[in-house]
Amino acid sequence: MTHYYITWQPDSAEAGHFFLTHIESENPALSLGQIMDMAFAIEEIDPTESFDLCSIIRTDAAAAVVLH
Repeated sequence: MTHYYITWQPDSAEAGHFFLTHIESENPALSLGQIMDMAFAIEEIDPTESFDLCSIIRTDAAAAVVLH
């Protein structure tokens, strides 16, 4: 199982408030677009909303990798 941890701030968040969204996936090679589509769905935010992306970390049994 691969885990993605995304820190980001959608425009609807209050100033200074960031989201930490966790995604579990069988796919260790999700694209940035796929990751963010899933994050918007999990957080129930309109996917057309603008956002600032802080970081994406992918972890699995072997290692952790910073994707952004």
